[in-house]
Amino acid sequence: MTETQKQDARRFTQNAMTEKQKQAIEIQKKRWDVVHDSFAMIAGGGAVVLPVGGTKEKPQMYLAIETDGYTHS
Repeated sequence: MTETQKQDARRFTQNAMTEKQKQAIEIQKKRWDVVHDSFAMIAGGGAVVLPVGGTKEKPQMYLAIETDGYTHS
């Protein structure tokens, strides 16, 4: 995937997220030292995936954030 394609995917995910999802991501940014770029979950009904922890190359955990902001691993 080219850098332009990655940027387009990030913009799409940001525009498609609900306000509650955005708020949940901000909460996770305060909890984790490393927070990666979120992406849409395939067949997730609008949920997004937020990789957290670990290193920039290898996340420690993946969090799912539902459209209502509910967050789970």
